[in-house]
Amino acid sequence: MTDTIRELNKELNSFHEWTKSIFLHPNPQKTKAMTFGPRSVISSLDTADLPPIILDGVTIPLVSNVKNLGVYIDNKLSWECHVSEVRKRVYYSLHTLSRFRKVFPKELKKRLIEALVLPLFDYCDVVYSPNLKVESQQSLQRAQNSCVRYVCNLRKFDRVSDH
Repeated sequence: MTDTIRELNKELNSFHEWTKSIFLHPNPQKTKAMTFGPRSVISSLDTADLPPIILDGVTIPLVSNVKNLGVYIDNKLSWECHVSEVRKRVYYSLHTLSRFRKVFPKELKKRLIEALVLPLFDYCDVVYSPNLKVESQQSLQRAQNSCVRYVCNLRKFDRVSDH
């Protein structure tokens, strides 16, 4: 791994020189590094012993997950981090809308869910959904069921399959 990082640093130096020559300036403070692999390999990797990854004199941190264009990617490619973030945003939106649960008519609540919440599920779902674990799929399904409960004025444990 040490040799790989040394080679990577050479390539990053060449990249930096090339970007300067065409008047582009990548921001090293916004740059992150991540290693991908099975849990056994990732957990056995001791990052303290590795040489630093450097771009333009700035040490690039080695992270376990990163957000890129609104999609959270972790080093195991499990998508658990992304599912967790989607659920947080869905439940936050539902909590905000729930203040008006009794005031808004059903049709308006349906439109609000379609406009504000369903895009959270849909964004980049073709990228991560084919590879989701069953637990993550069920977690997203529970969040969608909460949306149905909101629209139909159902209680927390009411079944949504009839609605």
